[in-house]
Amino acid sequence: METINYLEINKNSRIPMYQQIVDSIINNISNRNIVINEKLPSINLINEDFYLSRDTVQKAYNILKERNIIVSIPRRCYYVTNIVTAPKLNVLFLINKLSTYKMRIHNSFLNKIGSGYLVYF
Repeated sequence: METINYLEINKNSRIPMYQQIVDSIINNISNRNIVINEKLPSINLINEDFYLSRDTVQKAYNILKERNIIVSIPRRCYYVTNIVTAPKLNVLFLINKLSTYKMRIHNSFLNKIGSGYLVYF
């Protein structure tokens, strides 16, 4: 029987089980532990290994399908179809009046935080 090493599910967590499955798969794709076209474990296998209901696992896989991260082949299996990239964080930069001095502060701020953020002025 195949075991699932990369899924992390904490039954004592307040995060719903289906969300833990989604987060765990997305994190493993981001960390390159799971690659494109890799076969994911079946719903029944996750169900048996973690003592979860079939509906819980199905809900997690449906969320991943809606996000176009996985694709299913009916009565066969699920495959990873998309590499997940980290979303940019939104930052709102507020000032009361535009001046040369405040523009210099704004530009300095943009240089300091780097490219992982989307800044609204």
